[in-house]
Amino acid sequence: MDEEKDSFAWKIDWKDDLNESFAADVGYLQNALDLYDKALARGDLLAAQAALLDARGYAHNLMSFFDALRHDLSKAVIDPRFKWPAFPEGYKIPPHYGYEE
Repeated sequence: MDEEKDSFAWKIDWKDDLNESFAADVGYLQNALDLYDKALARGDLLAAQAALLDARGYAHNLMSFFDALRHDLSKAVIDPRFKWPAFPEGYKIPPHYGYEE
């Protein structure tokens, strides 16, 4: 593996609709958890267990999504190609952005 080339690689395809991808996995996770509730209420332990296995898979997808997002955001901050300015001591985001820390 070319370590230098890999250090410039992004984990997320930023051309994709991230909202759509995230919403789909959250929806699948919710469906699996709903199935678990229904199956447990009926005493169907096999269906409940299957639902938990599916939920685990969707939760893993979400974990991977957030891990890739964290990686790319960290990379964007430290990647020398972006030539970010240095923060002056005591820097605060200007209030006109309406951003609360």
